Amino acid sequence: MKICTIICEYNPLHNGHVRLLNFARRYADTICCVMSGDFVQRGMPAIADKYTRARHAVLAGADIVAELPAVFSLSSAENFATGGIKIANAVKSDFLAFGCESATAEQLSDCAAALKDPDVNVRIKKFIQEGNSYPKAVALGLPEYSEILSRPNNTLALEYAKALSATRSDIKMIVCDRPDNYNCDGLKGEYASATAIRNNFEDRQIQKYLPSFVDPTLFNRDAEQQFKRYCALFLSANGMREDIEGVSEGLHNRFNKQRTSGDYDEIINNVKTKRYTQVKLQRLLACNALGITKEITKIAKSQTPYFTVLAVNSKREDILSHLAQCNLTAPKQLTDIRTKVAEIDARAHDLYRALAGAHTVAQMQKVQPLQ
Repeated sequence: MKICTIICEYNPLHNGHVRLLNFARRYADTICCVMSGDFVQRGMPAIADKYTRARHAVLAGADIVAELPAVFSLSSAENFATGGIKIANAVKSDFLAFGCESATAEQLSDCAAALKDPDVNVRIKKFIQEGNSYPKAVALGLPEYSEILSRPNNTLALEYAKALSATRSDIKMIVCDRPDNYNCDGLKGEYASATAIRNNFEDRQIQKYLPSFVDPTLFNRDAEQQFKRYCALFLSANGMREDIEGVSEGLHNRFNKQRTSGDYDEIINNVKTKRYTQVKLQRLLACNALGITKEITKIAKSQTPYFTVLAVNSKREDILSHLAQCNLTAPKQLTDIRTKVAEIDARAHDLYRALAGAHTVAQMQKVQPLQ
């Protein structure tokens, strides 16, 4: 069995994602998607629940979909990549497929190696102290890689390369070029970004950027606004703790000064600086609401990952036998410190159901692939 892993969110799954799945199939007979659960990296609930999005992934060509724990999916690009790579290693993947605007696998590996240089890290730290965000500081610290580091998907791909190196993984990176501007906010070109699709629900054109089995009328369009209200109320009642994942340099105090506001967007705007981007602050509010602390994140990063199956191709149940041979543990079977991480996932799912009115589903969906 040759396995290719794709770390993803599918928020929602669109034709560009289908293209990557088809690309990965050239290299492997088994496609494993490690997908964010009910909450995604921008610090918001997903446009559809994790089981629906996992089903879409299988219909689009995946063989099995595993959940990326919320501790990773609501974290920095570095932790997001680390969580996905740990699961890819655990299932004994041969390849990791992802899309890039301009970088090759070799360039990404070289850049990841350069980031191990102590002098480079001194420069990066200096740029951070000057008020730059971490991605910007890295780009300034490695000017020879500025073209790579200026593109968002290249930046995430670099984190994959770093995580593979850090875990001494034998997984080979395979890079699918991105022929269109997937990050454009508008609906134009051959492919539209997930952001553009989410921002243009009223435009009938969005269906041409989606596979036929992805119905935009069924998206949970109100969940995001509901979650914003919940986060603002949670901050008002509980404040922001210093031990919440991502909090540093007294950032919790900036939030606590805004706790009586009650308006999510106002809180973000008043806390935001050049260094602390809106997306980072959104993640912090989400971590605060779900109780994701630095301790829990440290546990997740140091332990062997557990494995939550969200969907599996009904014709490929042989994969489950392979997973059993990998000695992967399901969340309900945990008897150790990892239960703290699994409890966050359960809390996130319960909150999502409350926000979006999602129904209880079985732990695993067996999906009949399209003919």
